[in-house]
This record gives sequence, structure tokens and C-alpha cells, in this order.
Amino acid sequence: MDRSSVRVKVICRKQSDIQKKYNALGIETAVEPELLLFSPSEKGWKQNLSLVKNAFPDLIRGHQDSNQLAREIENDFDVVHFNHASLFVLAARLRKKTGKPFSMHIRTRPEDTVLTRLQSRSILKNCDKLVYITENEQEHFKALAGKAPGTVIFNPTTSPAQNSSTHPRIPDDRRLKIASLKSFRPSLGHSRLVEIAQKLSDRGETDKVLFVMAGDMRLWPSLPGALGAVAARGGDFEAYVNDLGLAEFFHFLGWVPDPEQVLSACDLLAVPSMENNPWGRDVIEALSLGKPVLATGEWDGFIKDGETGLLAANFEAENFADELLNLFDDRAKLDYWGETGRRHIASICSPPDRAHDLQELWHSVAHRQA
Repeated sequence: MDRSSVRVKVICRKQSDIQKKYNALGIETAVEPELLLFSPSEKGWKQNLSLVKNAFPDLIRGHQDSNQLAREIENDFDVVHFNHASLFVLAARLRKKTGKPFSMHIRTRPEDTVLTRLQSRSILKNCDKLVYITENEQEHFKALAGKAPGTVIFNPTTSPAQNSSTHPRIPDDRRLKIASLKSFRPSLGHSRLVEIAQKLSDRGETDKVLFVMAGDMRLWPSLPGALGAVAARGGDFEAYVNDLGLAEFFHFLGWVPDPEQVLSACDLLAVPSMENNPWGRDVIEALSLGKPVLATGEWDGFIKDGETGLLAANFEAENFADELLNLFDDRAKLDYWGETGRRHIASICSPPDRAHDLQELWHSVAHRQA
């Protein structure tokens, strides 16, 4: 980003290493613990009702903070960029207190509910320009809000060192290792990995594939069927896998601070989501590291079937089991897919190019308002 023509201040909700990284680049940061934040849940209406009730104290406490923030915006800045849709309440409050233009990043595809429709329409009302991380988020936002003005800017990513250290708890053996980097949610396809493991087990192929699971694997009792039953007794997704007799196919790490270490120790990334959305931060980071991706869906902006990974329009556990066994015997194909994916992501997710795109968007919003 051309820093001679833009000054950026980043306001975070909590203290973390991110402030050090920004400060090392000469970017001013501030921490505002009371920053208004709200994300609808996909766990059901009872959970959402509880979230709404819990949000009221934050709304009251945040009133004075938003007044102060609005004064700072009016005095010192030309554009406010909200980096996530969960800041929509803050955007609505600030919209009443400042005439400066707003832009917002749309990074997710939340479940279609009354709350998410209200959220999307509030964003549409209060923000002058929207940025979507792929065309898919733009289409989904349009379905929720009725229209989706703005532009698509892919997330930038750098190519990590190819000799990145590997996670010390991942076995160093010949098994084909498939990483999953997301905490459990029904829509993310964790159960589909179990289906693949079951097909492999039925064939007696118990020593060729290992699914390496990073993230919070807690379940909740409102989940249907066996998952909810496991949660009711205090178990997590690992306990569910053990109940099915498939423990030898899975290795659970819990939450990890450095997912690059997990990717470095694995051969592929798996994102077989129930929503068939083959994109996301984990996808572009895996490809940038030269790791192919196994996914479900039709959009091939990142994953190209047979070139940078395995992409299936419809999930078939049997077919994925076949493909993984073939890859176990053909590591040269993995290397080829990995290098193809690395070059592809480097070309479309270049940090300088995508930073330039965002800077141009900010300038266009500011000039339109002037």
C-alpha cells in the first residue's frame, strides 16, 4: 500500500500480537474493549435470543465510547473501514453521529435467518461501499439484503517459507495426512471426514490416511442424533469419532496458535463443507504453502479439480476415499498440484496488488463524499 497517500489507524477489541505487527509497519493501533460486536449464531433461535439479551448491556456501555470515537472520526479521518460484518451495530450507531463515509468487509455467508437479514439490511443502509472476499459472499449478501453493491477483492496472502517448522505433535510417518483447521460447526463438514474414514475402514485400509484435526471440537446438546447425545454426556467430536471405532484415522490437536505448522506437516487441507463453499482463509494459506486442497462445491476460483486439489460438486465419501488412496501411492501428483496451487494463489492474492485495490476503493469512497 502506498503509505505516502494514506494514513491508517487500526482499532482492535482486544490486545494481541497483531498490535505489534501493525506497529512494526508504522501503523497506529488502539485497543477498545467495549467496541460493539455482535454475530448471529447458527446454533438455533434460543442461542440467538440469549445473544440478543446479552448484547443489551454492551449497547448501553458502548454509548459513551461511540460518542468519543465519532468525534475522533470527524476530526481526524476521511473513511471508516469495518473489517467484519459483526461490527454492524457499531456502524449503525456511528452513522447517526458522523457524516464520514463507511466501507465494510463481508467475509462470511451466515445462515439465512431473521437476524442475519436484519444484520445485512443494516449494513446496506449504513455503509457506503462493501468489499467481498469472493463473488460467493456478494451473491449471498444479495440474497439476504436484496442487493449487494460493492466490489470483490480477494484476501492477500504471502507465501510462507517452504521449510516452515512442523507441528511437533503430528506423527512423522508415511500416512497421507489431511489437515482440518476449523473448529467444529455442523456446516463445516467435519462429519464428512468421518464418512470418508468409515469407507476406508470398511475396505480394511487403516494405515494409509490420517485426518489431523486442529481447532475447538466441542459439541452442544441441541445437535441432532449421535452428536447431540455425545455432547449431552460431556463429550466432544473426538469422543464421537471414538464411539464409531474410527480413532486410528484421526489425530486431534485442539486449538493451535500456528496453523502453518499443521499445514507444513500435512499433505493436503480438507474443507468438505456442507454448504459446498470451497474458499476461505485456510484454503488460500494452504495453497500458498504448496498444499493441495480437498473440497466440495462448484466455484473454482482457488481450487481447480485435478490441478490444485480435489474439488467435487457433490460429496461422495466413496469417491473421496478412492482419491485419497490413489494419492497415497502417487506423491508426485501431490507435489505437482501443490506447486500449481502456489503459483495460482501468488498471482491472484498478491499483497501489493490487493492492497492497491483496497486503497483505491477507500479513495473512491472519500472522493465521492467530498
